[in-house]
Amino acid sequence: MVNTSTKPYKWKEYRKYIDDRGDCDSSCKYYHYCPLTTPEEGQMCRLKNANDEHKRRFFNLFVRGEKGLRDEFFETVYRIGCAIDFETDLKMGSAYIEMLQKAKRMYYDKTEKQSTNDKVEIKVNNTAGFKESIPITLEQQREDEDPDSLFNSPYVDAILDADVRD
Repeated sequence: MVNTSTKPYKWKEYRKYIDDRGDCDSSCKYYHYCPLTTPEEGQMCRLKNANDEHKRRFFNLFVRGEKGLRDEFFETVYRIGCAIDFETDLKMGSAYIEMLQKAKRMYYDKTEKQSTNDKVEIKVNNTAGFKESIPITLEQQREDEDPDSLFNSPYVDAILDADVRD
């Protein structure tokens, strides 16, 4: 998962660019989304002096986009899993399993969302005993805007106002 086709090339290009940087200024192609930028002129690029782990994290989160975010997520989950002693820390082990389930849902359980314009069929039985199907769209289901709805009916309001069961 980590070794995508263009990642090694982009990593080498990124590392060379950062290593060749001097001052932190707006001429840097990462300046506008770098969390280490400084407004002071003449300051050395902080990313250049960062350790490899911080450079890798910046690369994943800010350079590689969605693939980098996915890689960062799975690398973090991996590190957490390595740090847990499953025999003695059952609470953290359980939290780790929940994290894996969430990861599975986020990255592997991609289901298509249903269209909002699907037709809904309602079957109504009237007192005469014959059945009638009324197809409606979900947009028509708003009771407060439907002229045939009893939601804002003055007749229902009158019946409810006349209720003396209190």
